[in-house]
Amino acid sequence: MVLREAALEPALVDVADADLPCAAQDVCGEDCIDGLSGDEDEDQPVGGDRNIAAGDDGAGLAAMLAYYPRQGICSEAAWEGVLASLKDPWQVTGRLSACVGWQPFTLRAVSEAKALPEFPHAGAVLLGDASQIQPGTDKALHATIILLQKTGELCTQELASMLPPLLLEVSPTHRVLDLCAAPGSKTLQLLDDMHRGIPIGETPSGLLVANDVDQKRLQRLLQRVKCFPRGPLLCTCVPAQKFPALLTSSRGEHRFATWTKPSKREPDGQFKLKFDRVLCDVPCSSDGGIRKGVRRAWSAADGLALHRKQLGILLRGLELLTAGGRLVYSTCSLNPIEDEAVVAAALAELGPGAGFEVLDR
Repeated sequence: MVLREAALEPALVDVADADLPCAAQDVCGEDCIDGLSGDEDEDQPVGGDRNIAAGDDGAGLAAMLAYYPRQGICSEAAWEGVLASLKDPWQVTGRLSACVGWQPFTLRAVSEAKALPEFPHAGAVLLGDASQIQPGTDKALHATIILLQKTGELCTQELASMLPPLLLEVSPTHRVLDLCAAPGSKTLQLLDDMHRGIPIGETPSGLLVANDVDQKRLQRLLQRVKCFPRGPLLCTCVPAQKFPALLTSSRGEHRFATWTKPSKREPDGQFKLKFDRVLCDVPCSSDGGIRKGVRRAWSAADGLALHRKQLGILLRGLELLTAGGRLVYSTCSLNPIEDEAVVAAALAELGPGAGFEVLDR
C-alpha cells in the first residue's frame, strides 16, 4: 500500500527524549552470509522443493486455505491459480549490487541467470531452482553464490521482497526511513537505490535510517551491510511505533531541507527532521510465506493480535513523513486484517484533513 503526504502536514505526536543506541559500525570476524537461506522472514530457503505441500501442520494449513476464499480478495479462478503456483518448485532470485559495482567475475558467474522482467532495474536475476543450487547437486554454483554474497556483489532476495523498496522510488538525495529494517534485504536494496546513478565510490547526499527493535536481528543487518558502501546509513534500535524525533541544530546550513517548527520541549535552534520516504514493512503473521512451510497452527487470530502494533507503526511513519513524501506499508501476510484494515484504520484515525492520498490499493 503506497501513501503520499499532500500539501497539509499531519500533527506530530511528541515522543519522550530517548538515547538512540547507534549501531552503525562494522561487525568483524564472521562471514557475511553463511548460506542461501539467511533471513527467516524474507530471504530464501536453502532446502530443495519447499512448497505448499511441505507444511508441517496439516490442520493449520487446511484452516488457512479455507479462510482466504471467504475473504473475497480475489476471484475463485484467481485463487485456484494462486494455489497452483504455490506447488511450483521454489525459485531463487536475487539482485546484483549497483553500489558495489559488477566485476567481470560476477557477470561470468551468473551468466546463465535470467533477468527478471517484472523488475525495472538491471541486476534483478532468477538464479534457478533451489533444489539445484545445493552443495550436493551443484557444488560450484552454490559456492559461487555464497562468495558473491560475502563480497556484497549479490543479494539473494525474493521478488516479492523487492517490491516495497521499488515502490518508494528512492533517489540519492532523499531522506529515507526504514522503520522495521532487520534483517536487511530491503535496507540493502534501498542503499543500492540511493547509489544508483552516481559514480562508484561517491557518497549520496541523502540519509538512510535503518531501525529495528530486535538487537540480534539488527546485528544481522550490520553484518550484511559491512560489504557495501554505507556513507548515508544510520542504524538505530528502538520500537518503531515510538521512533523518536531526530533533531538537527542548523536549519540553514544543514544539507537536509525539510524540518518542522520547534516545540517548547526542544532546545533553542533544534529542529525535527522529517523524511521524504518511509518504509513500514511491519511484523506480521507471515502466512504469505506458505511455500516455506507452515510451521505452527494457523489462525485468523494471528492477524488480530498484531493489528494494533501494525497500526501504531504505520501512524508513526505517517507522522514522520514530509509534505509531498511517500510511504509504503507492506507485510508478508495475505490477511486483510493486517493489510487493508490497517491502512483504513490509520486513515480513519487521522481524518480527511490530514492530507494523505492513497496512491495504490
